[in-house]
Amino acid sequence: MLQAALKFAFVFAFFLLSGIQSVSANPLGLRPDERNASIKPTTKKGETTFGLRYGECSSRPYSGDRSENDCKNGNIRSSLKKKWVRIGSTVRYSFDFWIDPSIEYAGWKNSNANGFLPGAWDTRLRIAAWLGDGKHNYLYLLKLDKRYGVRFVGKTCASPSDFGKWIPFEMTVKWSRSNDGTMTVKCNGKVIYHVAGKPTTVSTPHCYITNLCNPKLNNNPGQIGFEMGLVMQGFGPDWQRWGYSTPFTPFNGSIVAKFRNVKMKKVRIN
Repeated sequence: MLQAALKFAFVFAFFLLSGIQSVSANPLGLRPDERNASIKPTTKKGETTFGLRYGECSSRPYSGDRSENDCKNGNIRSSLKKKWVRIGSTVRYSFDFWIDPSIEYAGWKNSNANGFLPGAWDTRLRIAAWLGDGKHNYLYLLKLDKRYGVRFVGKTCASPSDFGKWIPFEMTVKWSRSNDGTMTVKCNGKVIYHVAGKPTTVSTPHCYITNLCNPKLNNNPGQIGFEMGLVMQGFGPDWQRWGYSTPFTPFNGSIVAKFRNVKMKKVRIN
């Protein structure tokens, strides 16, 4: 009897530990966004998977504003947030990303993107973001759609033909308000964006309202956060006034992205 009880306890402990080991801690200690929708980010064997389904949102009220939430604004998210560093830091962010080739969302023509993107063809979908600690203070977005692939400030990081492959991404940046800022972004080992001798936290190159950046606010952040995962922006609380039948950006099926080898470390630039 005692032997049977001990054997049962051993087997139960084995399966419990196996379950714990199969689901790993999130990379960089990033926390799941409390507004994540039905598909929660999961990390297994070093790969973190994110997913979205149309219309599946969180009704959790926004912090400081009990009248708004993702369902009212049409936002859908499956993401991890935020890892902060102080202004003046030089940081290297790196990861590999994978996009499910079945993605059906092609983006949209956005009048706010005139002068920023060819033909003003934009996307409401992002897979990573760097933001300041002010209001409407998103600085840089890694954006995704079926038509152009993955882009960073309008520069191609991965084309649609790269979907289904692992793509290495690397950003080395000195976060600065003054003219000693630098930033180099590489995708697949190729430099797609580089600036030096300019601020990297103010007057950012793609600051317009649908990028969650308002140039009129003149934000001057004290620290920079990093987020990763899928976020589809909706049409906002005034969606009916703009003539939409729903607050949600339309897309078919589900959208899936994976990340691995996620690293963030302070570095020196010679």
